[in-house]
Amino acid sequence: MISIYKKEISSFFNSLIGYLAIALFLLVTGLVLWIFPDTSIFESGYASLDGFFSIAPYLFLFLIPSISMRSLSGERADGTFELLCSRPYRLRDIVLGKYGGILTIALLAILPTIMYAVTINTLAFPRGNIDIGATIGSYLGLFFLTSVYGAIGIFCSSLTKNPIIAFLLGVFANFIAYYGIDAFSNMSMVSSHSELIKNLGIQAHYHSVSRGVLTVSDTVYFVSVSALFLLFTVGHTGRIFRKRTVTLAWYASALAGYIVLNHFSAPNLTSRIDFTEDKRFTLNATSKELLKSLTEMFISRYFWTVIFRLGLTG
Repeated sequence: MISIYKKEISSFFNSLIGYLAIALFLLVTGLVLWIFPDTSIFESGYASLDGFFSIAPYLFLFLIPSISMRSLSGERADGTFELLCSRPYRLRDIVLGKYGGILTIALLAILPTIMYAVTINTLAFPRGNIDIGATIGSYLGLFFLTSVYGAIGIFCSSLTKNPIIAFLLGVFANFIAYYGIDAFSNMSMVSSHSELIKNLGIQAHYHSVSRGVLTVSDTVYFVSVSALFLLFTVGHTGRIFRKRTVTLAWYASALAGYIVLNHFSAPNLTSRIDFTEDKRFTLNATSKELLKSLTEMFISRYFWTVIFRLGLTG
């Protein structure tokens, strides 16, 4: 798996496209943050990277598929996939090695953007007037987003031999997963199930993490969706080596695991980490005591009201 991982990274940077994709991503984010007047940090007057974390998911719609499009489709187009399968590698090792390479390349693209946070921290008045904890939480959300985009991208790459088609499929699938599901949940015809549908998409969970709060349910969502598409990739890639019923059972078990984790187990787990400096999304001890006293007062008043009414009716 390590050799496949190294090969994936080297093959991406062996062509000019790899450098061009990362350079274009950094150029656009730089223009949005510092140059364009509607989104410029200088114009807004706030020491915040909210503009970057708002536009990054849409830029990654193109960046991640451009990284993942040749991962499996390129092997088939070049006729090297059969040779790769003849090596002492399991399909799982091949998929995970290529997926690890995709994540590493994406992280290399994100890494230079840390300079944005350093610059804002230096230019802020007073100096250092930036919520470091919230920024760390936002970068964590960006990593989770990358992991899901990468898993969807490698699955789309396994569906075709043409890298361009794999790229277009990846862009479309990630767009639906991030924006399409959230937009569909806002339609009036599904208003009764809007919250359930919204939680199926990436956007609600990404916004939750990018504000600086990491919950167990969001973590389970990102990990399970990434694992789901990786399992789909392994199942689809290995369909020629096994019976169709076995492949369908593979898909069904993966979907069942996803449903159990996200709709039965994760909602009952309320643990969370608030990265924000002032813990603005977490109740402090005083607020908890106040709420507890208000609850006790409400219960007491309700109890005596019931007793009084029973006394009157009696």
